[in-house]
Amino acid sequence: MKSKNFLIAAAVLVGVGLVMVFTGHSQAQTAQHPQYTLAQATAGGRTYQANCAGCHGDATNLGVPNPPQRFYCFISSRMPANNPGGLSSKEYVNIVAYLMSKNHVSAAGKSNLTSQSMGISGACASGSGDSN
Repeated sequence: MKSKNFLIAAAVLVGVGLVMVFTGHSQAQTAQHPQYTLAQATAGGRTYQANCAGCHGDATNLGVPNPPQRFYCFISSRMPANNPGGLSSKEYVNIVAYLMSKNHVSAAGKSNLTSQSMGISGACASGSGDSN
């Protein structure tokens, strides 16, 4: 009887532990990756196709823009190769939203992704856009 109760208690503890691990991961993921809207991802897809796909191809093979603010700083200062920094801030933000959606970083929500929601104020700090 004691071993049966012990096994039940152990199973409950393992279950609670797994829930805590997965819930904590989800919360960390949300905090690290700000929300974007489906409309932004769609607009970003159009901008990506027009300005990026010629060199970078399918957006699903690019990996996850992590953290998004670093990726934003990189592309907004260095891309497209034939016109670095030539897109508007909104277009760069939309490209980040598009890549987040294509790489399943987080689901689209009701809040627009902005440079402020990514923690960017003013120009990107020197060195923050390094690719590595």
